Amino acid sequence: MGNSQFFISHLPLLLVLFAMKNFHITLLLLALVGNLTAQNIGVGAKPTKGAKVHFDGSAKSLTDNWQYWEGPRFKAAMPIKWQIVKDPAATGTAMNTNDPAAAGGLYGAADIVTKQEFRDFRAHVEFLIQEPGGNSGVYLQNRYEIQVLDGDSTAHGLAAVINERRAPYYLYNGVGKWNSYDVVFRAARFKDGKLVEKPMVTLHFNGVKVHQNQPIQQVWGGPNSGLDGGNDGGKGITDRPGGLKLQAEGHNVLYRNIWMEELKLDAANTDLIEPGKPVVEAVATEPRLQRVPFKSKVDSQEHEFFMYLPKGHDGVVGKKYPVLMFLHGNGERGNGRDELDYVLIHGPLYEAWIQKRDLPFIIISPQLPMFGMDKRGLSYIDNRSKDWIPKRLADGTPARNWGDLPTGPMLGAVQSDTFPGGIKTLPDGWDKVEEDLLTMLNFVQQYYQGDAQRTYLTGLSYGGFGTWHFASTHPERFAAIAPVVGWGHPDYMAPIAKAKIPSWTFAGGLDGVCSLAISMLASTS
Repeated sequence: MGNSQFFISHLPLLLVLFAMKNFHITLLLLALVGNLTAQNIGVGAKPTKGAKVHFDGSAKSLTDNWQYWEGPRFKAAMPIKWQIVKDPAATGTAMNTNDPAAAGGLYGAADIVTKQEFRDFRAHVEFLIQEPGGNSGVYLQNRYEIQVLDGDSTAHGLAAVINERRAPYYLYNGVGKWNSYDVVFRAARFKDGKLVEKPMVTLHFNGVKVHQNQPIQQVWGGPNSGLDGGNDGGKGITDRPGGLKLQAEGHNVLYRNIWMEELKLDAANTDLIEPGKPVVEAVATEPRLQRVPFKSKVDSQEHEFFMYLPKGHDGVVGKKYPVLMFLHGNGERGNGRDELDYVLIHGPLYEAWIQKRDLPFIIISPQLPMFGMDKRGLSYIDNRSKDWIPKRLADGTPARNWGDLPTGPMLGAVQSDTFPGGIKTLPDGWDKVEEDLLTMLNFVQQYYQGDAQRTYLTGLSYGGFGTWHFASTHPERFAAIAPVVGWGHPDYMAPIAKAKIPSWTFAGGLDGVCSLAISMLASTS
């Protein structure tokens, strides 16, 4: 058989072999492309082919590609005041969101947005939060926020599609370290001017897929948050492209390595990076103690309160948790910042966080400002030391400090219908921060699955007085109260009784300051 005859007779076999060869070449190419895709996500990812670098760490890329968003709360002025700073965790430079115009958490006052506007796109963003509680945000199309917030693991928290799908907080690298978002976004679709398809996003957080083809229902946060935020409560989305926006809230949050690629996504699918790979879900967590920033109504400054999340809180979606608010005594006052740890000395946080008791509550523990108490010669304030603050141990628990126990005889209760001095409340007490306390309750109930029907109030000494007062002015907020060694004036009792709030009053027979007789008078009024 000649060579030509061999070729002709074996043509079908040769075609199969050629096809198989090309099939393996195709598989090899697909593997290489897949590997390339994997290399283009996560911290340090290089831009994809066709992507534009919108921030490379230089002042020039900032001024060339970004501008302030002039929304209804805009207070800054060009040129952009975001500083180019040395990268604290690596070489190179980054930009800092701490614009003076946004001081005090004034989002919308100095946010920046890309000059280029987008419909469908892929984006890569890297951020570093420098301090606990640091807050910013990445807004897709200057509308839909992917949250940047240390310490928050709810649907309002870090890497959450805000208020739509909860935060995959367990993937966070932590304060002082770089983190990354890799986003594929498809804009809302309209027909004859009417919305027919919701916007959609797939997100990788630090290289792990956490949201997959997640529809977005609306713009959250009101008119100061971005485009369409003021249209029908955020539900009035319009068919207008928008840029990638970065939020300034007066915190030291840094950004670097931002690049974007325009896409045209006809099909309703954003699962283009690692397509088909399932989302990695969160696992139940250990208890956590968080500092939550808030702007006080008292001085218009930013302070913090403690929030304790019980074991498993992050891992149970949709579950409601009982809430316990604790008001401390006079000696634990402070500035709500570097003195906040004093509230760990007594109360439920001491039990849950320091002594590791499994309390199933979300615990709110605020700090009462000094209001001049540090100028009154009170030794337990003037001479206090941070050495008094208990520490949570990695293993085990510290020995309890029972303090100086009275040695005199128990005084007992003497029946009396006279309230001493007609005093309704103590000076410069918890009644002065009522609006702040309501803000904390609202925050926990809205964003941390706090159960409004199972919210309880307790307090010690000055906080016991505060418990009676707060329950009387807002009885609708509490399912029960438990004041400890703090009496309440009889005038407070009518709204508490009308709301039928159960009250469990604690008093000490050896207490020479808040006598058992006075506590009994309050509780029987």
